Amino acid sequence: AEAARDALVDRLTADDLLERHLLLAKRERSSDESQRAATAARLAKMLHDAGRPELAAVYYRQLAGSFAQRDCGDGQTGEQWVAELPADDPVRKWLAADHAWPVGQVLAHDEKAPARGGRPIQPPRTVDLEIMGASGPLFQGVSMSLVFDRQPDLVVQNGLGEKRLRVPLAEGTSRPIPTINRNAYNAPAKDYVSVNSGLVVLSLGNQVLAVDTLRGGDSSSNRILWSQELNDQIGGFSTMQGVTSRAVSVAWGGARHVTEDAFGRRLGSIGPVNDDGVTFQRLHDLHCVDPLTGKIVWTRKNVGLGNDLFGDDELLFVAPPNEDDTLVLRAATGEALGTRQVAPFDKRVATLGRRVLSWEIQGGSPKLLMRDVWLDQTLWSYTFVVGARAALAGQEAVGVFQPNGEFSLITLADGKLLVKEKLDPENSPLGIFLSRYRGGYLLLTNSAARSESNISVQPIPNAANATLVSGRMYAFEQGTGKKAWPASRVIAQQGMLLNQPSELPVLVFLRQIFRPGVATAREPKISVLCVDKRTGRVVYENEQLPGAAVASFELFGDPATNTVTLGLPSRVITLTFTDQPVAPQAAVPRPAASSVVGRVALPSDGFSK
Repeated sequence: AEAARDALVDRLTADDLLERHLLLAKRERSSDESQRAATAARLAKMLHDAGRPELAAVYYRQLAGSFAQRDCGDGQTGEQWVAELPADDPVRKWLAADHAWPVGQVLAHDEKAPARGGRPIQPPRTVDLEIMGASGPLFQGVSMSLVFDRQPDLVVQNGLGEKRLRVPLAEGTSRPIPTINRNAYNAPAKDYVSVNSGLVVLSLGNQVLAVDTLRGGDSSSNRILWSQELNDQIGGFSTMQGVTSRAVSVAWGGARHVTEDAFGRRLGSIGPVNDDGVTFQRLHDLHCVDPLTGKIVWTRKNVGLGNDLFGDDELLFVAPPNEDDTLVLRAATGEALGTRQVAPFDKRVATLGRRVLSWEIQGGSPKLLMRDVWLDQTLWSYTFVVGARAALAGQEAVGVFQPNGEFSLITLADGKLLVKEKLDPENSPLGIFLSRYRGGYLLLTNSAARSESNISVQPIPNAANATLVSGRMYAFEQGTGKKAWPASRVIAQQGMLLNQPSELPVLVFLRQIFRPGVATAREPKISVLCVDKRTGRVVYENEQLPGAAVASFELFGDPATNTVTLGLPSRVITLTFTDQPVAPQAAVPRPAASSVVGRVALPSDGFSK
């Protein structure tokens, strides 16, 4: 079988790059490190020869790192494979982007945004897309979004905010993209993606769309592989095809959203994107289709509405929205293998293959459990106090913050306690936000904030994946789990952007503020706050930017010049990171309780005590 696969890979052409990558994907996940090393070298060369240096760099990075001293084929180590790249090879540009950003003084410059036709350029509205399940090497640190300009586009950006791909979607779907309240203020997004190799399967509420991200060019004609409907289309009743998003509160903080059609019927999720098939639900029926062609592989009738689909290459779990038994199928054929008990939707924190992370109340206390559903075994568990809040850091870890200030960060793979720290207590936390950055983790707590008279604050308008937060921010080192900052950073009613480029050295907060103006008019302003992830210092703050009409924003970094740029409709802000010594901050008196929302006076070290 291996020899036949190799022969097929060799016969395929550069136009079949996705198929070649999928054929080698199983070797990428092999338990044999020698096979993984050889596969990384082969994929690096394949993507390099196909003219995709930014993707080839993903595997050259593996060759230079974990496989540096391993035999990667042709009698060469990974280190030697990388050394053979010419000095001017485009791959080296992407490898150079891994350098550490300077941690000295940050120089800020803002200027008026360029105009087009006498008017400022208005960025199109953007809806961020969550990657459900494993992201794989090609999508580590990558963000995806739907951008609504003249037509909806799928945009893929790397960890610096640089565009890797832009694919128009309108021509590849059987009917218009059914976005939820496209013009509504901060409407919740219902769309998400699952990936495998360079294949992206996009769920649009009532459609599933498969996109080949390895082909060259930005047109949709050779990138959109197939699309499938998820509900019935009634001819002549286009207004009844609306898809809505309903919030479901969860005990660990915040809410999750489920998708329903115009008749109140819950739509199921798409299943894992395996090498041999993609599974989705159309009303009561399950369909498994070929990942490259969309042709039906198998169908299973009458499984009920609104199921969550998860699993791995061997098993597919069909979990109902209530506490009924979960049907287990053989992923390749749809054959029924039995049933299992799985925590219901509002208790499932995450699914990882055949493992389920749940938040359950046992003995009056919340308990976090990781279970192998198929074997009916609890792999690890932790118990917390009432009022504890949890959040995921991708597919790697889960963090739990308790009202007394105790914070735990736990690896999903083995239940290892990475961080256990006593932080500042918060009596009634609403939730927490957790994210990765190079070298560590960021934690932001969120509690209720007191409103201020004559002042109104809201997240940046039309940014679907943004919310107001008030709490404290902390950073923890990846290796030791210790605090990375001398103290917490106070955040007061700031607009948290939930999906920012992960490789930037700053975390950016955006919000719109309304204050009384002349003759009691309410004049909107945009507020920008930028915090260095490595040090916790505020490197830019401005609450007086023009903000009467805000549609979206752009955020990207350039390691060659050590700059981060934030583009707003009216202003462009550039931060330059240098090695110059940081000037000590002058002590500022702490403001009275009635002072401006979001402005917190800090001691001379810049941190709250």
